[in-house]
Amino acid sequence: MEMVVTLLIFGIMMAMAVGILSPAAKIFLRMQKLQYARLILDNTVQELRGMARGATQYVKIYAVSGADDPGSLLTDTGVESGKALEFLDTDGYVVLISADGCPDTDIYLGTEKVGDVKSADVERGRLLERYFVRGEGVAYNYKKNDGTYIARAYNKTFADRYYMGNYLDIVFTYGAFDSEGNVKNLKADVTLYSDEEKTQVAAKDSVVLELRYDVKKKDEVTAGVVAEEEP
Repeated sequence: MEMVVTLLIFGIMMAMAVGILSPAAKIFLRMQKLQYARLILDNTVQELRGMARGATQYVKIYAVSGADDPGSLLTDTGVESGKALEFLDTDGYVVLISADGCPDTDIYLGTEKVGDVKSADVERGRLLERYFVRGEGVAYNYKKNDGTYIARAYNKTFADRYYMGNYLDIVFTYGAFDSEGNVKNLKADVTLYSDEEKTQVAAKDSVVLELRYDVKKKDEVTAGVVAEEEP
């Protein structure tokens, strides 16, 4: 009888302890998740700052540049605020930065195909860099006559697991200009969502991306179609 009473009292005490600790544990996990989200956001901002400092000659902002309507880059002019940033880097390649995925793309070294990237392998909400070769009369070779999208290289800045189930969204906007019309800086509104539908904000920030070199704002069409034998 004493054993039964002891176990009953122990069970009551454990139930009370769980009732007290459960909310505390949930608060701890929530705070930990917010801290991780803040760290991911801060690292993303640092990467964007480094990328922007390598921009030369021109910068261009696209409204969209993901997997939904990839062919639009062939006709899109620049906008004042949008989801993708394009510029020429110090190695002479055109760089396209976005977080909305990309279409199926073949990777070329010169005229030789060396690999490819599937749209399914680039999850939306991840920072992505695509590199393109400059062509004749256009800024870069983006598509072949047979409809294939091409690039020189691509890079997922962080591994998918690094985001810990969060989803990134970036909006680029032109900042200040100097007296000669050069773009001095850009603004990036960076938001991390905890759901794929991007309804629950985990962390957000607005930052200034300083440009090291003299670059002009570019609005005209820059992507082009090249002959199949000349990617």
